Amino acid sequence: MDPSNWQNFAVVTGSASAALTGLVFVATSLNLQRIVAQGSLRIVAAQSMILLIMPLFIALAITIPADQIWIIGSLLELCALTIGILMYVTIFVVHRGRHDSVFSRRLSRATPSLTTCLFTAGAGVSLFLGFGGGLIWIVPAVVLAFAGGVTNAWLLLIHLDAGTPTTTTSA
Repeated sequence: MDPSNWQNFAVVTGSASAALTGLVFVATSLNLQRIVAQGSLRIVAAQSMILLIMPLFIALAITIPADQIWIIGSLLELCALTIGILMYVTIFVVHRGRHDSVFSRRLSRATPSLTTCLFTAGAGVSLFLGFGGGLIWIVPAVVLAFAGGVTNAWLLLIHLDAGTPTTTTSA
């Protein structure tokens, strides 16, 4: 469970997270008026950025030079809790006033937003207790965060593009 074995993973993850979050931030900034005008797009943009920045916080927790492994575990727990609360709030805002089925509401809460937090929390608990896999639980958390963040960003861009008239050029 030595975190120094995970330094390269943390550097790659943190770099990819920062780059993808920056791209979504720029896309959001360039289309800010249209996003603000539609409440659902604000939530999709927020969820995209939250999911994409989470691996950066995970990477920071792993790369912090800590003498005790439980410190890294505690930082991962803090990350999971903070991101989990942010994601739950955005999901709650999306479904407030909607009459979706119970299955639809439960599915949207479980994938991948809060599932990512559960894997991160699992890694934190494992490090804190000293058994149970340690940082290996970070791998599915990062994969789910990137997959969910990129998917949300793609959906955001599709919705933004659907609102703009297309121009055709004749040859």
